[in-house]
Amino acid sequence: MKIVILSTYDQKGGAAIAAFRLAKSLNKLDGVQANLLVKQKDSAESFVVQSSSGFLANLKNKWNEIWERFLFMRMEKDPSVRFQFSIANTGQAISEHQLVREADIIHMHWINQAFVSLKEISRLQTLGKPVVWTLHDMWAFTGGEHYSTTESYTEEAGNSEMLKNPSPNDLSHQLWKKKKESYKAIDFITCSAWLKLCADKSSLLKDFHVEAIPNPIDTKFFAKRGALMEIFGKKDKLNILFGAFNVQDPRKGFKFLAEALNMIPKEYQEQLNLLIVGKAAGIEEYGLNVSFESLGTISQSKMPELYSSTQLMLVPSLQDNLPNTIMEAMSCGCPVLAFRTGGIPEMIEHGENGYLVEPKSALGISQYLQAFIDSSRKEEMGIAARKKVLDSYEELKVAQIHLDHYQKLLDK
Repeated sequence: MKIVILSTYDQKGGAAIAAFRLAKSLNKLDGVQANLLVKQKDSAESFVVQSSSGFLANLKNKWNEIWERFLFMRMEKDPSVRFQFSIANTGQAISEHQLVREADIIHMHWINQAFVSLKEISRLQTLGKPVVWTLHDMWAFTGGEHYSTTESYTEEAGNSEMLKNPSPNDLSHQLWKKKKESYKAIDFITCSAWLKLCADKSSLLKDFHVEAIPNPIDTKFFAKRGALMEIFGKKDKLNILFGAFNVQDPRKGFKFLAEALNMIPKEYQEQLNLLIVGKAAGIEEYGLNVSFESLGTISQSKMPELYSSTQLMLVPSLQDNLPNTIMEAMSCGCPVLAFRTGGIPEMIEHGENGYLVEPKSALGISQYLQAFIDSSRKEEMGIAARKKVLDSYEELKVAQIHLDHYQKLLDK
């Protein structure tokens, strides 16, 4: 079976990494040839193919990105939402690519930022082969928002909170109508049961088949490292981990973590060392009362050692689907404390392999952080975290579920 997976990137962002891992795991199954077709290739893997290259192609790609963003900038509420809304008005003629033409299955993942336009999604459905779309956020069924804080997607969109002049017939409603026209024969997959529930009650996807299939992970690579590993953090403290592309992204909830750390009693603060991965500019403004280390960007090859050096990962995200970072940490035997939001409760069993806290509750973070420090079950929780990943997300299991799903579509 020949499968082409479409993703704007292969390494940039959680959705890209999930698509990359799926392609890699599918290629480990007998009789499968999976290619990951991307706009921008950053890995060295031969199964990843950049859709176009050369000076003129790169110039056109960049122009398309700028043009799409410029059109939205004129209507955006403010710059903070600039990359939280996509209009998909431009992109590549991906339906004409050889890998797409030769494939038995076309499987889209995150295809925004001027890679696959809504018009091109329509064209893909005319090729006479199954088109599958894995959703990593809400964009496919909203009026343009990648995540919606309301349930406007259950109606015909409009009055978008991200627009300067929201109205019933605003840009979000216009995009909703274009999506309604574009979706004819697509089989949808969500990474979490939570996102499936949202899709099922959305006005755009309620009449389509939607199935929840998780992302895969290589549990042999993401595993507890031994004595020879590089040690991150401080040996005389309990190392806790927070990661985000940008710490200042409000959706990642660092301010609630900072408030919680400054709230706990001093005797607990003295036991902790916070490891921060990602862009941490302006971290000083939070006035943290615990020791912390800004590690910047860590390569994928070093992540298992980082997780193995960490006793607890903290994920105070306000919106999330099925975070790769939680899966990676748990696979390495690191329990996770997170907000009860999105698909996260499907990953964490409260009190067994981590803790779930009500969203925006700094008090809740502080209480369960203290409980973990005092707990005699740290090692047991780590073992339970690893078992959860082996049972639910191991790469060959998830790849086989996808393959069975593809075969059902072909049999139709």
